Amino acid sequence: MGGVVVHRLTWSNEYRGATSQSEPKAIRATDWKRVACDPHSMSGGPSRSGHAHRSTPAVRNSTQTSPGAKERYAAVIFASKTTAAGLIALLVAFTFNLDEPYWALLTVFIVWQPQSGLVLAKSFYRIIGTVIGAAVALVLIALVAQERILFLGGLALWIGLCTFGSQYARNFAAYSFVLSGYTVAIVGIPGALDAGNAFYIAIGRVTEISLGIIVAAIISHIILPNSLAATLRQAIADTRAELANYAIALLSAGGPAAPLRAKLLGQAMEIENSRASAIFEDREIRDRSDSLQILDAALINAVGTAQLLQRTLDTLGQTGASTVVGIDKAIDEATAVTEAWRDGAIDAAGLNRGLVRARAPATRPTAVPKSVSAG
Repeated sequence: MGGVVVHRLTWSNEYRGATSQSEPKAIRATDWKRVACDPHSMSGGPSRSGHAHRSTPAVRNSTQTSPGAKERYAAVIFASKTTAAGLIALLVAFTFNLDEPYWALLTVFIVWQPQSGLVLAKSFYRIIGTVIGAAVALVLIALVAQERILFLGGLALWIGLCTFGSQYARNFAAYSFVLSGYTVAIVGIPGALDAGNAFYIAIGRVTEISLGIIVAAIISHIILPNSLAATLRQAIADTRAELANYAIALLSAGGPAAPLRAKLLGQAMEIENSRASAIFEDREIRDRSDSLQILDAALINAVGTAQLLQRTLDTLGQTGASTVVGIDKAIDEATAVTEAWRDGAIDAAGLNRGLVRARAPATRPTAVPKSVSAG
């Protein structure tokens, strides 16, 4: 019994079953070990075993940069790129004599993020929200521009719908709802006061926003880019190790399972948020987006199953039934196999075989106390 529940704790095995019918390029459970051992493996980079990575400790120490210096260096790059992109957008807006050039500058500052994937994701949803908001404003102007109550009522209704949608959407999709809401007001009110130029007001707004988005996307993605995909891959590798630590703490009596469980749930949210933005900059992440979602759901399911397992083990320990049914020996074997998987000594297939061997021996139901069976 204990071995069957321990077997369910293996995230990699759940993931392998979940993705058995997905595309050939789907991430398999063995990718966890490969990513953890070599972060460059998923991006086609050189292996850690290659000659390019061989260096003496003295050479590595001499080329390392302190964390404080790296942060200052990143801050300077961030500020420089933001300022350059904003000035370029403003220059282009003035060159083409746009009505309100400052919107291009403000757009650059609004959508700019430390990583290029976040810039592309926020830019995409901003332009979607702007276009939809401008279109709805033109519809309201065309229908009820002369009726103040109807126009303002329709404006308020649309803003309310967008506010409602922003509460249920996640990540930058919620931002798109917000943009659509206040773009209706920015375009609709001046357009209703001057219905003859309403179309040009809407086109000017969309053009200025689009200009800022295009400049920001190009600068962030070409000049000293900071890839979000690399952060996502590292988060996946770290989560693999934390999952193993959580399983070991859970199987060990008195282990710090609760903090590790909270950390795993936080990492699951981080992976999902990074995936939603990384798909805009990395083709491999985009192709494996569905697999990553399945992987994230498997992690959450594994944590939920682990909580039930912990309660069962606590009950068995309190009643002394773990010795009777041979669960203690199965737990020791499962812990040893999980440690070997965490350290890279075995792959996911080896972990699967080890957990199957660690099953508690079958016993008659009368060997288990009634209190345990009732629990």
